[in-house]
Amino acid sequence: MIHAVVSFPVRVAAFSITLAWIAGAPEAMTQWMWMRFIPGPPSDIWDLLGVDPALHWLFQFATGLVLLLTFPAVAKGLALLQRSRGSFGWPWTLNPRNGGCSPATLKPVS
Repeated sequence: MIHAVVSFPVRVAAFSITLAWIAGAPEAMTQWMWMRFIPGPPSDIWDLLGVDPALHWLFQFATGLVLLLTFPAVAKGLALLQRSRGSFGWPWTLNPRNGGCSPATLKPVS
């Protein structure tokens, strides 16, 4: 039961952030190419910030590049978050190298 209460929401959030992060990078880096095919007047965050419309593509590309370059660190951080929430703070691990999942073979984590 504690797995469903603690680990599941953390894992769903980590998956969602990871998916949005890695999907946002190519989207932002290629927006200059496909944005002209979307009907209606273009409006985005750069309009709200008062950036010159001629430079929107540059800011979008830079945002995508930042997302792409920071993805490994974000993915590693989210994986470590999942790992820490998966143990629930218990001082032992169910590592198969320690002899499996038998309670007699649990070894303290140092």
